[in-house]
Amino acid sequence: MVYCMALQPILRDVVPGSVIKTNPDAILRQLVFDPDITQMDVLILNTQDVEKFDAKQLRKALKTKHPDICVIYVKDHTDDHADLKYASYNRTVRKITHDALEDIFIECVNEFKLNTDKHLVSSNDFKEIS
Repeated sequence: MVYCMALQPILRDVVPGSVIKTNPDAILRQLVFDPDITQMDVLILNTQDVEKFDAKQLRKALKTKHPDICVIYVKDHTDDHADLKYASYNRTVRKITHDALEDIFIECVNEFKLNTDKHLVSSNDFKEIS
């Protein structure tokens, strides 16, 4: 499952049926656990989300996160915030759109799964089977 906060309206179209909108407290509690327990395979955050966390707590949670959770931080090119330390991936795009998030999702998740000896995935893997 893909966990997110503010990006949920766009992500639910990128990976239909596999997006959970959550809050900072839940994210901080669940990052240390195996995705087989929490179903948090991917966490996608943007600057608006990160500002809702206590910076020290988020940094600690990301540093100690379960190794099978892919954390992607996305910001647009006008955002002057630093990259998110300990995120699996930091990506800057011209504008955060459906197409941009889909490209980032596929690229980062495929690379992450390859680097962790998991099978390759695409957004189609997260679509519900009828």
